[in-house]
Amino acid sequence: MAADDTAFIFFASLALVLVLLPLPWHWNARNYGTLLYIAWTFVGNLVYFVNAIVWRGNLENPAPVWCDISTKLCIGVGVALPAVSLCINRRLYNIASTTYANSSPRTKLIQTVIDLSIGLGIPCVVMALHYIVQGHRYDIVENVGCLPTTYPTLPAIPLVFMWAPLLGLISMVYSILSILAFMKQRRNFKAILQSRNSHLNLSQYVRLMALAGTDLIFDIPLSIFLLWSNVHSGLQPWISFSNTHYGFSTVDYWPAATIKAIPGAWAGITINRWALPLAGFLFFFFFGLSGESLAFYKGVCTQGAKVFRTVRPRAKIPSSFPDSPITSVECNTGCPCQG
Repeated sequence: MAADDTAFIFFASLALVLVLLPLPWHWNARNYGTLLYIAWTFVGNLVYFVNAIVWRGNLENPAPVWCDISTKLCIGVGVALPAVSLCINRRLYNIASTTYANSSPRTKLIQTVIDLSIGLGIPCVVMALHYIVQGHRYDIVENVGCLPTTYPTLPAIPLVFMWAPLLGLISMVYSILSILAFMKQRRNFKAILQSRNSHLNLSQYVRLMALAGTDLIFDIPLSIFLLWSNVHSGLQPWISFSNTHYGFSTVDYWPAATIKAIPGAWAGITINRWALPLAGFLFFFFFGLSGESLAFYKGVCTQGAKVFRTVRPRAKIPSSFPDSPITSVECNTGCPCQG
């Protein structure tokens, strides 16, 4: 197995752990944007990690059902990361906006439904729409595993390819607006956070803003590159649904050397799967090393020490001592232990 495959397995497994460490605080805060970020990042890393383990150095097809499920999840994850960034930036803008009030339970419910519709609903819809332009079942790439296939035809652009860059651009607009609103009211922003009942303090707000902004720096160029790599060689004419799905059960096998020889193909695969460990590390950097998280880790360690702490057994008191006139001693209960 190549060194880059070993490195990917290591960093993907590490990201699986790191992205979950700040979960308790975000769960308590009911920040659905960040909860979805954790969920999708974990799922994406898990899929590519398992694929890298199972298909290292081989081109077999040992788990067709896994491939059917995981390839759809790959489509969903590609849309989900910019979608959850949009959820986060939208929430940050709503908190900073003076026209928004977050104290009403009905308003909170509406915002939750919108967040779930964007961060969960849109990726699931795109996963379903992908079937329309899915030319065959899936591809298997050596050392990478099973990957989704999309017939490069004109309908594939609005059905699959356009969603990630579109969501990224909308998220960028919200990010700019939230930064401007924050800068405008930064002097009394602590009071604004309290009045919005947002479960955020100033440090957490800034870290969320930094996470979403950093995520966009990678999401938008990546999604545009993937769009280009899928259409730059030309689009095939759309004839019919049955024509697109002719021979649908086919599974194509690609040796690593062959896929690396195709311009843009290996770069697209590499960038796409390495984006998931990077997303996990970014999240841990902004939230796993915060004061709240460090305090939580300390509390867990303290509780664990209490549970697993071994209590030293009391020394056994001998019934008699040689050359000593003492024939009995007092126990902790106050009753004499008979010699």
